[in-house]
Amino acid sequence: MELHESRRQRYYEKLENLDLNYSLAQKGLKNLSKENSLKLEIYGVLHAIQLTIERITDISAMFMKDQGKIVKNTYDNLNEIYLHGMLTNTSKNSLFNLVGLRNRIAHDYNGLDEDLALNSFKENIDSVSKFINGVKKWIGKS
Repeated sequence: MELHESRRQRYYEKLENLDLNYSLAQKGLKNLSKENSLKLEIYGVLHAIQLTIERITDISAMFMKDQGKIVKNTYDNLNEIYLHGMLTNTSKNSLFNLVGLRNRIAHDYNGLDEDLALNSFKENIDSVSKFINGVKKWIGKS
């Protein structure tokens, strides 16, 4: 399916915002130290992580719409991206983990274990760059 130039530009804007928040999350993770980190700094990193994952959610929904498919929940949308060959199964599953992490950060279910949340992002961080590359490659072909 051929993308209109304005739609392609919208993808690039979303990807730019995704890349900004992804970079902030990565830098924040490197700069946090257990002893000296303020609660505000930890919350800032968690917010950058949340926004990173929300941009992935946005782009996934855009992809579904542009494929002429019904936009579903993020897990189903990411699965469609996987089926389209833009992600490996491992990356898809890592992104599923990040979507769950985003929900825990956003809704603070029964309190948030910050160390567990930060480590979960670290464990699944590579899937974000793989998602970005997959989308860029797809945009280039559309």
